[in-house]
Amino acid sequence: MARINTLGLTRVTPTQLRANFGDILRRLSGKQRERFVVSKNDKAKAILLSLQDYIDLIAPDHPLMAEIHAYSVAHGGDKISMEEIDAEIAACRAVQREQDAASICCD
Repeated sequence: MARINTLGLTRVTPTQLRANFGDILRRLSGKQRERFVVSKNDKAKAILLSLQDYIDLIAPDHPLMAEIHAYSVAHGGDKISMEEIDAEIAACRAVQREQDAASICCD
């Protein structure tokens, strides 16, 4: 497997990929999170990257998300169950329906 220094990718052929699939999976998801380019006849055909790398590419963290997460943890949001979340949502929706009905009837 040859290293492509300019892109930080390791080039593999389909044959190398098949023969070393387990090793390549470990390298994709390891600490280095290596990336690979699959080439056939010296032409790049595909890129292999870890699931986390893919998520980071398509949905990068917004700085505000860290602030929201910290607020949630500080107020116990990391300790509530899905059932409690569903109940809270249902309660808020019920209040909103009542407010909407009151505004229709009393305007």
